[in-house]
Amino acid sequence: ILWLSILVFRTASAQSTILFPPQTINPTCNGSINGSIIFSFQGDSTDFFFSWSGGNLPTNGNPTSGNGIVRQTGLLAGTYSIFILDLNSGFDTTVQANLANSQPLTLNGGNDISNCLGQPISLSATSNAAPGSVYTWTYTNSNGLQTLSGQTVVIPASPSPLSLSSTTTVTVQVTDPSGCNASDQVLVTVNTPPVGQASPSSQSVCSGPVSISLSSNQTGTTFIWTVSQSGTIGALPGSGSTINQTVRSTGLVNGTATYNIRPISSGGCVGTVFQSVVTVRPKPVITSSPDSSEICSGTSSAVSLNSNISGATFAWRSIPTNVTGASSGTGTSIIQTLNSTGANSRAVYRVAGTVNSCVSDSIRVVVVVNPRPVVSVTPSDTVNACSGQLSTQNYASTISGTTFSWTASANTVGGTDGTGSVNSNTYSNPGSTVQRVTYSVTGIANGCTSLVKRHRVRVLPLPVVTTTTLRDTVCSGDSVRINLVSNLAGTSFVWTSSGTGVSGNTTGSGTPIRNALTATTNNQGSATYSIIGTSQTCAGLPTTKTVFVNPRPTI
Repeated sequence: ILWLSILVFRTASAQSTILFPPQTINPTCNGSINGSIIFSFQGDSTDFFFSWSGGNLPTNGNPTSGNGIVRQTGLLAGTYSIFILDLNSGFDTTVQANLANSQPLTLNGGNDISNCLGQPISLSATSNAAPGSVYTWTYTNSNGLQTLSGQTVVIPASPSPLSLSSTTTVTVQVTDPSGCNASDQVLVTVNTPPVGQASPSSQSVCSGPVSISLSSNQTGTTFIWTVSQSGTIGALPGSGSTINQTVRSTGLVNGTATYNIRPISSGGCVGTVFQSVVTVRPKPVITSSPDSSEICSGTSSAVSLNSNISGATFAWRSIPTNVTGASSGTGTSIIQTLNSTGANSRAVYRVAGTVNSCVSDSIRVVVVVNPRPVVSVTPSDTVNACSGQLSTQNYASTISGTTFSWTASANTVGGTDGTGSVNSNTYSNPGSTVQRVTYSVTGIANGCTSLVKRHRVRVLPLPVVTTTTLRDTVCSGDSVRINLVSNLAGTSFVWTSSGTGVSGNTTGSGTPIRNALTATTNNQGSATYSIIGTSQTCAGLPTTKTVFVNPRPTI
């Protein structure tokens, strides 16, 4: 405790009076050292001795006095004790004086904030300061110390000279009408926006999948994008770190899809829009004419290939089933000689067209290869037919339902053209040599014509038998000789006989006919022979010969 004392000697004639209680002046601000305690007098203050204690007494001197007062200044709030001694009477007393502290002045500049470079920064303070108080915000940027006034302020975005480009501590101070002040600080973190890039930033693709990878110079960046299209469909706005979409050209020329991509940092800072431009080349649409066809084995396919975009090249892969001659290849038409090797023969071609390195969807071309029928003849390819007799040949094929037709050539025996599976004719050969007719037969099945099948009919002439005898009438018991002759060499003969009033006639074969004939009555009898000649299995018409037999007289 610091004690301050004033000792004054009074004159004998002096008479002074001190006035109670003392006047107190509280400190203007909470914690200020400007409070005062004032004693007023009538007379001379030097008639009294003062001793001060308590509170926060100044260390720079005694209280001031004069003009009827004793004043102690520079005091903090608190309770002070003043001992007063009347130097004339020796009377003393102790007086207490209280200096009250004002309400503390509070100030809150707000929470520390994180802001993005290039954006304005809003700051607002709250305080219990009285209306009319003055708020001042100070900070340092690249242009030096900056000051803004107001309870709520906005640090402008660049390019203002007041803007912030890096993390900075901003100090706010409030001064109330009494001159009291308080301060607070706000840490403003300035985040730089991310810089994004697309990989690739431009590309040329065929109608179909598009893939773009997005990245930035800051981890945790997200991306959103919009898209503008010209001559394309399928490009859509979205978000993410990759763009995977199916984009197609809508016409026969290149289209464009432009992605406008905006990076956003993990702190919410939005970077500058960057682009990825996709040129979309159209895929050709191809057709075949025809797309399905049937041909006969051994003939060529005839498939033309077309595209809706000029300049297309075509390639195909063959998938044959029971077919030879089908192969993979390139060109604007599929012309291949195909041969059937079994049932359900077909060649399937998978065809794709290419324009500007863009490959079309494949199409399926089917060529059904119908086998040609193979004609066969029964009983054989060459048969013998006897003149005047019916001869039949049957036609068959390896394919059911085959129809047949034929023509006859080198024909002098009565062969005719015809259709059907049975060829029946009665041929005529009046001569003595073998005559022939040749038939050319074709079969048709499923529109496919067989190779020509040729077969022959040999028409054999019939033997004509003539007989000679020495006598046509004999006597009973005489031997008869009938010589048989044919117009065809090698003819064999058979005969039968019938007798009337005669015995000894026989049936047999060969030449001549030798019989001993006997009359069985007294009348003339007869024996009739029917002779058939046969040459190469062809039997001629019967020839008859009658021999008469006279009975011998009985003496």
